[in-house]
Amino acid sequence: VQKYESKYMLEKLKPLKEYIVNISGKGNISDSTQAVFVSGENNIAMGKKVYGTFDSKYIGDRFELKGDVLQRVTDGSFDYAKGMAVSHQIEKGDQWVVVDLNKNQLISKIITYWRAMCYPEYYHLGYIKQKPGDKRLASKKSLLNAKWKTIEKKVDVENSLKIGIKGMPVKKAETDCNNINARYIRLFIKKGSEYTKKRDFYNFVQLLEMKVYPEEK
Repeated sequence: VQKYESKYMLEKLKPLKEYIVNISGKGNISDSTQAVFVSGENNIAMGKKVYGTFDSKYIGDRFELKGDVLQRVTDGSFDYAKGMAVSHQIEKGDQWVVVDLNKNQLISKIITYWRAMCYPEYYHLGYIKQKPGDKRLASKKSLLNAKWKTIEKKVDVENSLKIGIKGMPVKKAETDCNNINARYIRLFIKKGSEYTKKRDFYNFVQLLEMKVYPEEK
């Protein structure tokens, strides 16, 4: 049996939509077939550089510390051991995460995913639009001291949707951004903020992922 293989590039697809593709043979290939697939999501934060304080060396059941744990915020993984970033003690200092999108982009929505065993009740979401030629923000210190514009003062995690991912309870908090133009996105939890914890010794919160979606066209 002779096998044929072809690859096709489909452009201008909308994210998370179902598409049907009809494939018809020519020449010696008489068979026709139909393929159904769902397009991927357009998460522009995927794999982007992350700065912040969610780099605690928490030692928990099955938790692994290999690699840059901060990058777990944008790695697309919901794995408990390898895909979760942990803050430091909220009672002792501000906790924050900044995602660098590499360039200014119009943003329609931001979603964060938290392990439902320990998460902040609220957090502040801010942004910075980079000025042409301005390279001063490309460090942890400069981002910490920068002036941030507000997307949402209090993103409500406590009353957000609770879902299950790979058998793990997760809080999913969505924020509409009205197509703000930004390069840097910051999640900020002020020192001493209220947070939900299911075990007494938890003094941190656990962030699985931050997703950022561009302007919807």
